[in-house]
Amino acid sequence: IEGRGWGDPAHYFQGSRAAGVPTSAGLMRKHEINDGEAVYHHALAMSLTFNALAANPNFIYPATSGDSVVQTPNTGMIPEGALMMLPPSYDTSKIASPALRKVADTLKLHGAYVVDRNYGTPFTIYVENGADFKMSTSSWDNAVAAELDRIRAGLRQVISAKTWMDGNNQAMVPEKVFNRLSMRGPWQAQTGPLLGVFDTLAQAVVFPATSTRVTQVNYSGRGLNKISWSSPKVGSIQRLTASAKGGAKLRMTVHDKSGAKLFDSGELGAGESTQFPWPAAEARFVVYAISGVGPSSLVRGDLVDGGT
Repeated sequence: IEGRGWGDPAHYFQGSRAAGVPTSAGLMRKHEINDGEAVYHHALAMSLTFNALAANPNFIYPATSGDSVVQTPNTGMIPEGALMMLPPSYDTSKIASPALRKVADTLKLHGAYVVDRNYGTPFTIYVENGADFKMSTSSWDNAVAAELDRIRAGLRQVISAKTWMDGNNQAMVPEKVFNRLSMRGPWQAQTGPLLGVFDTLAQAVVFPATSTRVTQVNYSGRGLNKISWSSPKVGSIQRLTASAKGGAKLRMTVHDKSGAKLFDSGELGAGESTQFPWPAAEARFVVYAISGVGPSSLVRGDLVDGGT
């Protein structure tokens, strides 16, 4: 699997965790529990409770969502999406429980991403259901409890790093230029008899074969999600690019709060792009998906940081 494991600003919620990730991400898997390895070879998935989680911002990169803080406010300092680690100096050699020592050594090497909020537990690390993971053979173990509290006190949020390594121990630079435009809809017909449908895998609108050109429009503004860490500055140059097959096209218009048109991309075919300055926050975006004529066609748009 080559994906990042996180959503992007265009499709911000790609799983049932509050941070927008699947529940499988970061799990300690059944086959890993007793595999003889000293660590889990990936970052773990962690949740914190209200007095640890931050209210503003409630999530940071790479998370694209976070738990609501309206009715149940967070009072801590750590946002969802944060990478938590134990420092290199943390001594795991005296941890009597092999299962807990493996977790602690993983927290030193890979850490754990905060992906959710829990109710009343200082921290939770997620294990695959049915994995039979046991830190002790006793129903209560004072030594394990004391070590868990020491781990809680030792955890630190990673703010910066000199270098990052991928899952193959190769140096990498975390990607931070992402598409902001979703083609999910909702769509309504402007011309033509048939509506194309959103294909999740292609992240595109797919039109069936048609002898008549179909134009559909999304007036809702929901194609552009407000992800705090990815929001461009007013006036910054953005590049809109169409990816299309079968003669389909993409168009976007931008209007101020009075309805006056600030920008019109025109109809963009496969591989065509245009640039425009990012407008004020009150601006309204309208997206058009236009079919080809003949066989089935599809179109998607990518809106990313452009030039100067």
